[in-house]
Amino acid sequence: MPKENYNYHRSTLQPDKYINELNHEINNYCKENSLNTPEAKEQLISRLLRRTGTAAFQGASRLEGGPFGAMLVDFKTEDGIPKVVGFGTNHVVLNSDPSAHAEMIAIRDASERLKRTDLSDLTLITSCECCPMCLSAATGCKVDKIYFAATRKDAANVGFSDEDQYRLMTVGGIEQHAKKVEEKDKASTEAKLNGHNAVVIVNHNGQKYSYYGDYKKTNNSDPTDLPTVQAIKNACKGLAELHSKPVFHLPEDTILISHDMPHPMSLITADWARIGRVRGQEADKPEQDSPNKNTDNIIYINDKPETMQIRNEQGQTSHVEPEKVWKEIANPSAIHLSKNLGHAHTVAFKEWNRLINTGFMPRY
Repeated sequence: MPKENYNYHRSTLQPDKYINELNHEINNYCKENSLNTPEAKEQLISRLLRRTGTAAFQGASRLEGGPFGAMLVDFKTEDGIPKVVGFGTNHVVLNSDPSAHAEMIAIRDASERLKRTDLSDLTLITSCECCPMCLSAATGCKVDKIYFAATRKDAANVGFSDEDQYRLMTVGGIEQHAKKVEEKDKASTEAKLNGHNAVVIVNHNGQKYSYYGDYKKTNNSDPTDLPTVQAIKNACKGLAELHSKPVFHLPEDTILISHDMPHPMSLITADWARIGRVRGQEADKPEQDSPNKNTDNIIYINDKPETMQIRNEQGQTSHVEPEKVWKEIANPSAIHLSKNLGHAHTVAFKEWNRLINTGFMPRY
């Protein structure tokens, strides 16, 4: 086994600086090319996809997290010149946050900058096909289109479980991922929630720790901040403090309880934290986990679905029905571009393998 050499104190990519560089590049491109033809727009998107690959490499080499980069672009500006309004690289390791994928970071960044969570006029451009969690978030925010470079198969080849998650999410309904509490157990389960909307219960050194999530504590500028996601993130951060090192996997006997039926995004966030996963022979190797779920570890009380509340510029709220999100996962409308991409995203994957094999980064 390689020695753990994790160094979590390198400088991170600066979103403001990166976005300014990207918008400068777009302006220069538009001075020389009209976007009135599909070919010119596709060429610009290919250029931006290459930049997400470069960001993926830089993020991984800075030990932020996995080799992924993403941006949100407004192609419907008043002056006709596209503008990058959100950017992200994977921060799972750096933030002790299993939900901090590049696309999720970009969605959070764009929502904060635009002061709205309705992203229906924006295009998501990402170095790799979205995992179901990120696709659920983008669909829930009404993102207009998604373009990606590397595929879920490419991600699987470097140890990420996107393919297994897609298979799991498209077989059966909610019962494949979580279990509804029986009527006779309702009162005792409610008691464990302790008045909150969600709780993650973790055993650590023989002691139980409870980490909560609440609608009343929702960050209005973060559309992904659902109670179950809050509870999972709080559990990882709580264990990180106990261990004095980053934590983004939770123990096998961890229990997630949600008052409402979990959103698909929440279920996949739980899966990235390995809640409900059946471990292989070596518990610290996620690649050995069974793709089948132990639904006894993810339970909910009532059939009211957990929803992402989306707010437009006027402050009006709406939401995408979870059924539509499930359908999008089953038949993604994201567009795979493979022309004129260069090798940036494959180089990022090679860098990730190097970091894993030399012990500079943990596998997740």
